Amino acid sequence: MSNWKRLTPELILEIAARCPENDICTGLKLVDSETAAILRHRYRKITLTRPVSEFETSPCYPDSLEEHYAIQPWPEHAFVAHWGRPEPWRALSLWQRQRVLYLAANSGHVESLEAALAHGGTAVLWQVLAAAAASGCTAVCERLLRAGCSFGVRVLHAASRAGHLPVLQLLLDRACGGARCRQAGLAVAASGACCGGMGHVVAWLHESEGHSPRVRDVEAAAQQGHVALFERLLPPLLAEYAPSAQASGAVDGGGGGGGPPAVGAGMPPVPPSERARRGTRWQLLAGVAKGCPVEVLQRHYEQLWRWQRGGPMAAAAAAAAAAAAAAAPGAAAAAAGDEFEGADEGRDYAAGVLLASAMGSRVDWAAKLAFLLSRWGARVTLQVLRGERGGGMSLQEASRHADYLQRLKHLVATLPDWAPGVEAAEYAASSGRADALAYLMDECGVALVADASPQFVMPDIFLRPGSTAGSRTAVLEVLQARGWAFTAAHAAQTRCDETLAWLARGGAVAGAGGGPEQEREWWSAAFATAARGGAGLELLRALHGRGAALDLGAVAMGGSQAALEWAAAALQAEGGGGQLPALRLPEAYNVFAAGNTASLDWLRARRLLPPAEEWLPPVESVCLSLRAYDFWRMQLWLQLRAGTTAAEAAAAPASVAAAQSAADRVGAALQEVTKAALRQMNRFRGALVLFEAPALEHQYNWLARQLL
Repeated sequence: MSNWKRLTPELILEIAARCPENDICTGLKLVDSETAAILRHRYRKITLTRPVSEFETSPCYPDSLEEHYAIQPWPEHAFVAHWGRPEPWRALSLWQRQRVLYLAANSGHVESLEAALAHGGTAVLWQVLAAAAASGCTAVCERLLRAGCSFGVRVLHAASRAGHLPVLQLLLDRACGGARCRQAGLAVAASGACCGGMGHVVAWLHESEGHSPRVRDVEAAAQQGHVALFERLLPPLLAEYAPSAQASGAVDGGGGGGGPPAVGAGMPPVPPSERARRGTRWQLLAGVAKGCPVEVLQRHYEQLWRWQRGGPMAAAAAAAAAAAAAAAPGAAAAAAGDEFEGADEGRDYAAGVLLASAMGSRVDWAAKLAFLLSRWGARVTLQVLRGERGGGMSLQEASRHADYLQRLKHLVATLPDWAPGVEAAEYAASSGRADALAYLMDECGVALVADASPQFVMPDIFLRPGSTAGSRTAVLEVLQARGWAFTAAHAAQTRCDETLAWLARGGAVAGAGGGPEQEREWWSAAFATAARGGAGLELLRALHGRGAALDLGAVAMGGSQAALEWAAAALQAEGGGGQLPALRLPEAYNVFAAGNTASLDWLRARRLLPPAEEWLPPVESVCLSLRAYDFWRMQLWLQLRAGTTAAEAAAAPASVAAAQSAADRVGAALQEVTKAALRQMNRFRGALVLFEAPALEHQYNWLARQLL
């Protein structure tokens, strides 16, 4: 007997508790049947996604790809064994299948990618290549490029942000031929490198390609907290955007151009060229306030904010302000007081952005507020908060944090004369911060009356798609407990599955706001929207239970094969069990436009698609609207045309000669449409940059291979 056999179940569970769950599911449970029985009920899930902070997103692309980062080490054999067959995919909606495909591409394991491509039932979007680029695996990227994968600029961004220089070089060489296209690609790569803090990629871009980061890129480095890279890239920008001689002369008492806005009591107007320069410096300072520690903000505040300290006065003024800050906050504010005198919309707007960035920072937000308060004084800070200067301070970034309530309370305690308003409650609701919303309504007196505040709930809770870090359901319960009534009309306008599920399961009051027919229309609209977005089968059933009409076309757009089978069976039962009619032409096209190939296959197998020539667009239309980032449309169009001609061949007489003739017709038809596509796209080849090209080199090569 082995020593393992001597272990008690309690000891085996103790060992398992110290191991990664994936290792238990793919290794420890396979030791023997007794171990598997002990661990079976507690360890049943293999995780594919790497945990990512909600703030690990690109400031250039807020809806970035971090949620598709695969866990490492990747469970290669378990993934291929499970997902390398069609059955598990049947229950997944379109967006879920796409996500599994993205994770397989990001895993760096070619066999996992092959399994997902074979059974995923979805068009291969540019996000697949972006996920592969972020993994750093050249083999996976090569595989996708050879297949003519769609290509968006964020593919380059993903590679450079992750610091994968070999993959970036591969992508630039394959997809960015021509000077204009190359320059566009380099700009995107620089942006990604700065977002990721990848100094070696920035250095390569400069030394090998002669490309230097732009202001927006350096700002992104600051926003993401890459202090060393930011301070390395800042000096050239400071030299370029330093106060002009004209501005310095104006401040020192010299001449100045006319026109508003003016700065400081009795000061000359700000020259137009200086308005642009100081705007750039303020943009960089806001990035520092958002992402860097407070000492970095303190270090760069003088040179980036105090635009008017030019010429020979600069050193003395900066030294005086620094000495005042060291002596006492009030003295510093008094020393800086004159800069907020007079009308200056640009300055006031920048102050609001800077304060919002500080309050929305994930590091040292309270210390940054204290620092700005020491520089500006309570009067100016309150004016910014209230919107009396510029557009006011937005709390949107602050509301993204789980401690939004703590930040609000700190603001109220620090500045007792400030009272949060409806905007603070709007951001609490849209970010799912139920505790902050309750505090604002109950303790701060923010009055939200349903009939008087129609714009409060609708855009922020119902109309915004996607998920939040907090809970929208908890927000709705807070509002409901304070007199808000929700109806089917709210369900018809929501784009959030969490909200819709809450409404369908009892949150919406029946019979309020309309008669039975009106309610049925609202629930039916909610069903169609949810189905198109890939809602789960449980939610679709709940909506149908509230009276929603079944919409097979909507389910086919975003749903799973399991959802299609449920909807089709329910429709057949309602219709007495006969054959269902084919989708209408716009419905069939919408399934194509969504890229849901699993639904197309399912519908075609059941003769629920109209003839392809009636709803598929002509090749000329596909080519004229084509872009490299949605090249999958051309690929899917060719695939569907091939399926149509193959079906026609299968319907031919079953003689050898007839079968050969049908096969010849299939080949000839495909060659003709492929040649037509190449002719149409070659009209634009080389004339457009990366963002506008109908196809890139690897896509032309793929299309040409279809003629072989």
